[in-house]
Amino acid sequence: MTAGDKLGSILLIDDDPASNFLNGTIIKKVGITAHIQVAAKAQDALDYISKTGMFQGASHDKPDLIFVDINMPRMNGWEFIEQFKRLPKNLTEGSVVVMLTTSDNPQDRQRAAEQPEIQAFISKPLSKSKLSGLVSKYFPGQIF
Repeated sequence: MTAGDKLGSILLIDDDPASNFLNGTIIKKVGITAHIQVAAKAQDALDYISKTGMFQGASHDKPDLIFVDINMPRMNGWEFIEQFKRLPKNLTEGSVVVMLTTSDNPQDRQRAAEQPEIQAFISKPLSKSKLSGLVSKYFPGQIF
């Protein structure tokens, strides 16, 4: 990725359709990517990442930025991270993982800080300023 390029793909992992809609709208308004993938289940997100290059017959880029909620049924955000760690490095390297959650539990924040796979922990809702801050920090030189 060169300066001024858009991110190849952003992956939203959240079981709440309203959160996904809001987050997707903010990402579209900021204009930092042409592709937003939404996964309502953590397992669907793992499947998507595992099939980077080909998913449901359509080629796609590895997500540059992944937002994951903590509280989801079946597989929560922490369990997603454990499975994400087990994926081949070529599928995960370079992806910035952000816990985007309503949790204000200091233990969750500490646990995220102890996970090298999680680059940031931010509270919902996502905003233009939070998104801009993340892009500036993890994708310097990007113009949007």
